[in-house]
This record gives sequence, structure tokens and C-alpha cells, in this order.
Amino acid sequence: RKEPQLQGGCIWDWVDQGLEKVSETGEKYFAYGGDFGPPETPSDGNFLINGLVQPDRKPNPHFYEVKKAYQNFIVKPYGLNQFAVEITNENFFTHTNGIDILWMVRSNGETLQSGALKDLDLEPQESKKILIPVEKFQMVPFNEYFLDIEFRLKKKKGLLPKGYLIAWEQLPLINFNTMKLEFDPNILQDNYPKLNHVTETNNEIVITGNDFEIIFSKKTATMDSWTFQGKNILLRGPKPNFWRTPTDNDFGNDMPKRMAVWKHATDEAQVNDIKVDNYDTSVGIEVFYNFPSVESRGSILYVIYGDGRILVYNKFEIGKGTLPNIPKVGISMQIPKEFDAMTWFGRGPHENYLDRKSSAKVDIYSGKVSDQFHPYIRPQESGNKTDVRWATFRNVAGDGLLVRGLLSLNASHYLQEDYDHGFGEIKSGATGNIKTTKQQRHSIDMVERDLINLDIDLIQMGIGGEDSWWAQPLEKYQIKPKNYDYSFTLMPIKSDENPVELNKNAFLK
Repeated sequence: RKEPQLQGGCIWDWVDQGLEKVSETGEKYFAYGGDFGPPETPSDGNFLINGLVQPDRKPNPHFYEVKKAYQNFIVKPYGLNQFAVEITNENFFTHTNGIDILWMVRSNGETLQSGALKDLDLEPQESKKILIPVEKFQMVPFNEYFLDIEFRLKKKKGLLPKGYLIAWEQLPLINFNTMKLEFDPNILQDNYPKLNHVTETNNEIVITGNDFEIIFSKKTATMDSWTFQGKNILLRGPKPNFWRTPTDNDFGNDMPKRMAVWKHATDEAQVNDIKVDNYDTSVGIEVFYNFPSVESRGSILYVIYGDGRILVYNKFEIGKGTLPNIPKVGISMQIPKEFDAMTWFGRGPHENYLDRKSSAKVDIYSGKVSDQFHPYIRPQESGNKTDVRWATFRNVAGDGLLVRGLLSLNASHYLQEDYDHGFGEIKSGATGNIKTTKQQRHSIDMVERDLINLDIDLIQMGIGGEDSWWAQPLEKYQIKPKNYDYSFTLMPIKSDENPVELNKNAFLK
């Protein structure tokens, strides 16, 4: 679109070119290079597994990003305080008379107002500036509001049914970033109940409050136990995490080798000190880390209140040496598998990443944790959600855990060690450079663990894809080696509690 006389954005392959096979246990999977012939038979591995859809034509998540990028109706704001927008019909031959143009004002997953632009006529290649006929309403402080505009078929067209969504745009009516408060362990202290007891020994710190108990281990520098109303809501963690499971694009640009020090920083983090501070209505536990492989340091501060909520402040301070870019900045923790009913307010419903999220609308979504994992033909990073304001994980009774902040979040039944990280043998790639070798893996090789792994991150680097054999993500989607800090809240949530209400007036740095 930058150059009107040029055409681009063409996708190499439409479909993953795998063939269905059946395993010895009777499970169907799609085979690729290396799955045929005797051992050591030459192949290009899964290089041909690079389509928008899988061999059975089920869409891969990036399918939706391409659809959004290719849409032929463009909406741009030019005065949202008056609900003024410019709409462009990029089609060369199609008029809008076959399209229903609908608008909605939405907040917290609900439609407040809606209507249709029945009198808007756009010739091919025509643009018009219009006012959306939204009735005046009072915006509630600390709520977010969006103007959604949809383009749907008025009647069936070929394979597409009546009402099919062919284009959409979502315009924020308020800047979420302006709504956040600076981190302060004393924020809202006076509104929280006091702790009952804080007991410290040589081995642990035990904190008790209204219906909850937390046992913080000095040996592991993590929470060994967190119970609420007698139910355990934590298995272990949190711990600093700088690593993401490599994607095919990562293997192509040799990320497992180039950025290996960040995997070592995650696995070999050393606890330098643990500091305990008692506030008026809370206790602060700060863990100080050294990361020898990157000659850097960091800390995680936990501020625990009497109602069981924990404010987590994660800080990383880069060392003086020359370091590669960072795959991600965040923490990992594990919670019981029973809390597998996931609801989140953020981008969705499909997975999305820093450079692949324009197709993921901000809304409230729900699903099982197991459904967030996408069965790529060869297992790799999947299921991430960006711009998450809050997320809940509940059991069948409706009780569970609430996470809130402004986060990149990934929930799955797998740990990092269940994936291939490319630290085995090396071989010469097509360019003549020495690259890490992928293991021969398939989605049926993944066995769910009896847990939920939560990666709660400030940021994860982009997926890339300009090519799949050397290009890194674009510069603006890389994570440079520098200081980072962010915060979020963990808190128990009961079946009768609404996360939308709990989230009000609780925005953190």
C-alpha cells in the first residue's frame, strides 16, 4: 500500500505439503522430509511445511493475519472524539452496494451501541470521510472503549455465505497506556485487609491472611505452596525466563545458537539474596538474581496483601558485555491442571505475537488451555496472546487464579523441555553456514503434563517470516539487550467474582 503502482505481500505456499501417515499406536499425523526411506535419507526436513493451511486444509493461525492484511476495505481514524473515520474501498471493480457496513461501540466484551451505515456508497478505489452516528455517552474511568467496524456480505457469494465477514477494523477510543499507575508496593494498601501472620525461619517464609496461606521457600526462592480456601492454586514458581521455544523461522536464522546464552540465563539463574520487608498491611519479599551466562542481574519483588493478592515486580539489569538480542522478558510458573478454563481480555481468539497481531481483535475470549496449543506439523512455540489486560484460570467450580497487567501471556500443558531447542548436533545449511539441527518431531509426540505452564511476559520477540532460512524479525520487533521492568498482579478468584469488576482501578506499570 505504500507504493500504489506496486503489488506485493505474495505468499510462497498455500498449504503445508505433508502426507498423512499412521503411527504404530494408530495415531494419524502428517509426515514430512525425513519420515520416508531408510535412516540418513537426504531431505529438506520440514522446509515444505510452510503453508497458510495444513494438509487437510485446516487454517494455521497465520492464515488469519494474511486475511486481515489482504482485506480490501480500510478504515482510518481522523477525529475519534467525534467518531470520525475515513473508509476506503480498495477494490478495483466492486461497489459497496453488496456489503453491509456495521459499527459497534464495545467495552469489556459488551456492545453498548450499534448500527449500520446504510447510506454509505463507495465506488471502487473511492475514499470518504464520515461521522459514525454514535449517541453521546459517559465513559466510565478506567474502562476501555472500542469502535468496531465490520464489512459483511449482504447475500451469498460463491462459497461465501450471507453475512460473511470480509473486512473489519477496531479503533480504540481511549489510550490504555494512559490509564496505568506507577508501581508502588503501598498502592491501595488502606483498602486491603491486613495479614494475619508472617513467620520467617531459616528455610521458609509463611504468610497467612484471609482464607489463604503462602509458603515461600528460601531454598528455591519461589513459592512452594499457595492455598486459598484450602485449595492449592500454585505448583511452583515464578522464576525469571528469557527463552522461547524456537519456531521454524528461529531455526532458519539460527536463533537457538545465536541466542543460546539466554537459555542458559534462564536455566542457570543464581539466587544472590532474599530480602523481607514488612509494610503496614502487606509483606514484601524480594529475590535478587545473578545471571552468569550474560553477566547481568535482576530481581523479583512480591508484595503480598491480606486478601491473598500478590503484586509482582520483575526487574532486569543488563551487564556491560556485548550480548545478542533477547527472545523474551518474563517469568514462568506452573499451576494445577484443573484450572484449565481460561478467559482473557486481550487479543484473540487465535495466537498472536508482536509482529503478527493485527488480525487479533481486543475482546474477552474463553477456551480450554489445551485449545491454545496449535498442532503445527512440527511442534514449536504456539498459543501466545499479546496485549492481555487480565486472564483467569478456573476449575469446574469456577474458582481459580486471576492475572492482570498489560502482558504477553502463554498458557499450555507443556514445559520448555518438551520441545526441541536445537542444542544437539550441527550441520551445514543451504547457505553454507553452520546451523543447528532440528529433531524429527510431530505434534502427536507431545504429551500433555498434569499442569498448566504460565509464561507471564513483558514482551516476546516477533516471529518474523520475510524468509524462513536466514531473516530475523524486523528490527522493531526485536528485543534489544538493555534494562527492563514490568509488574502484574496475581490473585485468587472465586466463582462469584467478575474479573471485569476486580480489574477496575488496578492498573500497574
